[in-house]
Amino acid sequence: PWILLLATVGIVAAPLKAGTLAANNGLHPEWCGTSSHGLEIALARQAHNRQRLTRQRLVAVSSGLEPVSSAPEVGREGDVAIIRDDGTILISENLFDGLGAFRVKPQKKIGGVKLLKFRGSLRMPLGEKIELGDDDTIEMDFPPAGNFRFFGERYSSYFLNSDGNVTFGSGDAASTARSIGRFLAGAPRIAAFFRDLDPSEATGDGGVYVRTIGKKTQITWFEVPEFRQGTEPVRRVTVQMTLFKKGKITFVFRDVESESAIIGVSPGGDPTLDLVDLSEDLPGPPTTGAVAEQFSDEEQLDEAAIAQAFFQVFRDDYTHLIVYLDFRLVLPGAAIAYHQGTRNSIKGIGVPTFNASSAYGSRGGLQSFVMMGSLMTYDTSRPHRDTHGELSAIDLIGHEAGHRWLTRVRFEDETGAESDDLLGRQLAHWSFHFDSDGSVMEGNEIRDNGDGTFTTVKLATEGYGAVDRYLMGMIPPEEVGGIFYVKNGSGSSFDSASEAGVTFRGTRTDLVIGDIVAAEGNRRPTSANAPKSFNMAFAIVVRNGDQLKPNSAAEVDRLRMEWETTFSEITLGEGSVDTTLREK
Repeated sequence: PWILLLATVGIVAAPLKAGTLAANNGLHPEWCGTSSHGLEIALARQAHNRQRLTRQRLVAVSSGLEPVSSAPEVGREGDVAIIRDDGTILISENLFDGLGAFRVKPQKKIGGVKLLKFRGSLRMPLGEKIELGDDDTIEMDFPPAGNFRFFGERYSSYFLNSDGNVTFGSGDAASTARSIGRFLAGAPRIAAFFRDLDPSEATGDGGVYVRTIGKKTQITWFEVPEFRQGTEPVRRVTVQMTLFKKGKITFVFRDVESESAIIGVSPGGDPTLDLVDLSEDLPGPPTTGAVAEQFSDEEQLDEAAIAQAFFQVFRDDYTHLIVYLDFRLVLPGAAIAYHQGTRNSIKGIGVPTFNASSAYGSRGGLQSFVMMGSLMTYDTSRPHRDTHGELSAIDLIGHEAGHRWLTRVRFEDETGAESDDLLGRQLAHWSFHFDSDGSVMEGNEIRDNGDGTFTTVKLATEGYGAVDRYLMGMIPPEEVGGIFYVKNGSGSSFDSASEAGVTFRGTRTDLVIGDIVAAEGNRRPTSANAPKSFNMAFAIVVRNGDQLKPNSAAEVDRLRMEWETTFSEITLGEGSVDTTLREK
């Protein structure tokens, strides 16, 4: 199994085998980190990074120093761009800084919130101890006549989650990375200390407590340890938040040993995002979107700054900018790679039209920013898909570049309702139970055994399936033919991982491309007018102060040239890619 292998691998020190990918620094990888919130997070990170750099300059001036003004150095080795960070691309770690307290004030007129300074201390008694396990949740009622107002909505109950947060409408007991994307997605959330906490391992008086004080609800994670493995040190967290009936929230922190967490509030769904420094930026402006500080012991990237540096030197005629790092960096969610859409004018593919390319230094040409992560993750000596059908360096380029068009589509079911049953993980990949022609965008090649069972079969090739190529504008709808998925299918613990040789039961559900068109509308432009040739640029980012590793440019150049050939193959000759660099 190719993608499943990535999802289940443990700690490895080298590529799994020639042509495949290794786990990301020993972490459980969310191998593709693409999500619907990627662009929003990138833009918020860009704004926060600019604020950080401005603050650094002001500190320098106030200290009597001359602020240093610089920009990333951009060059090339052949048709590979080399971008040398000057300290504006790679954002240093942001460890928990001893934040004492702050409060959230509801803004009734706009249905939003405002963050303010607050001087408070931990209140005793803590109240009733709630038994919560690791990755656990329990629904709790607010006190009588004490319904809570949050982003303009009233709630009579909340879900108390072990990982330092509460949600409304549904609980969150997932074990996936406690990332900004997860903070934004799904249910409305108050994150007092959103981190992988394990109340079941608390000792002494440690644990999660709830106390009702009139119409107020006080929730305390008291000396709750982070989840840990083996001989990792114990890091405990004490944080208390109090929810007032009319929507005010206070947060108090004491003796926090953990260095990483997300702290803030989110209305859920697909909100805008402001990243702030809770110690420096309060009071903040009113907002109807999510607002948070991300404390992290890992460095982060300003993706937009990379693209801005690139377009200072090279022409603005690339649909994709495909970027590798010449150093090790744990990407958000321990992902190996991810895609950020920067512009879309295509209709009928399940993606709204938008244009954020200017934030990436483009005047509308750039449609996709692809972060491929650390170059040393890949075995570039064999970039092809190998005979075992496992994911290779080239496969992953195909996957991430394919996110430009894929895959977000719903379809109209037999009742006339729109369904997302074809979609799996993050609602951005094909479902395990979709017969996707063995698409590199996940799903499977599925054999109907005729007895109520189905088997995923080993593929001779992986590429873009018929539905993929329709959505990419390669073929007209009449060439797609019949498609099906297995409703209520069992047989895999993964929502969206491809795996050969799995037999499962379910109900075959046949569709035609018209069912997708009924939900999303006709693709515009049609295949007759849609572009099929694309300019895609390849680049390497070098850490500030480092030298480009001797073989890095040659390795990316090998992938670049192989991708030109492979793209034509996996689009069955319908598409082509030019990766030549063109300077201004």
